[in-house]
Amino acid sequence: MKGEIWTVQEWFFDKVNDDCKDYGCMLSGEYTEQGGITMLDHTKLRIDDVLCETEKAYKVRVEAETRGGEYKGWTTWVPKSVVTR
Repeated sequence: MKGEIWTVQEWFFDKVNDDCKDYGCMLSGEYTEQGGITMLDHTKLRIDDVLCETEKAYKVRVEAETRGGEYKGWTTWVPKSVVTR
């Protein structure tokens, strides 16, 4: 599962992204183009590694980077109910 892109519900992506920002990071996401404008797709989560799985959720390391552009994995739980991969 390393290096996969998961489709998640938009509210969940925004929640994890807000948590990352509190620590000076931002998620590395997928970008889409709409009407000539390139925007961050708030439903695509880049998964670096799946650390464990329970009945209701995955513990994953998502791709993130610092504001300086350095790679930093962000560890979080992803409920199975928000994943539509």
